[in-house]
Amino acid sequence: MAAIPFLAGCDHPERTALEHLSTFVLSSTESCRRIFDHDESDNVSPAARLAPIADFQGGDRAVIEEGMARLAMIMANGYQKDLEKDKASGEYNPILDGKWDYRKMAESFIENRKQNRSSFFNAEIPLEEIPGTFWNPD
Repeated sequence: MAAIPFLAGCDHPERTALEHLSTFVLSSTESCRRIFDHDESDNVSPAARLAPIADFQGGDRAVIEEGMARLAMIMANGYQKDLEKDKASGEYNPILDGKWDYRKMAESFIENRKQNRSSFFNAEIPLEEIPGTFWNPD
């Protein structure tokens, strides 16, 4: 998340990285989690869910889009991993609700990137490892 503004050559990459990381940390706290929880309005696309960390000034749009697509897939991985937990707790999960098809998302993610591999990102997390990578690994 913090690497995207640097890799894309954005204006003020340090500021952007800290803004995005701050939002992520804040959204993970108990007192703020409810505000950032996924709800049905976020089902439009994974990008809608990531809007709070998708503001970039300047930079290479292709690199930004690739980085955000990777974050969206990582987010979907978490929903897939949490299916049983969310079913038991009643927490909203777009995959459990049938709004997102995880298998199709993962297949599409890999297929759409086979021709356009970004060495920037693959050096950190190879493309094939994205399905199965999580925000907060157990």
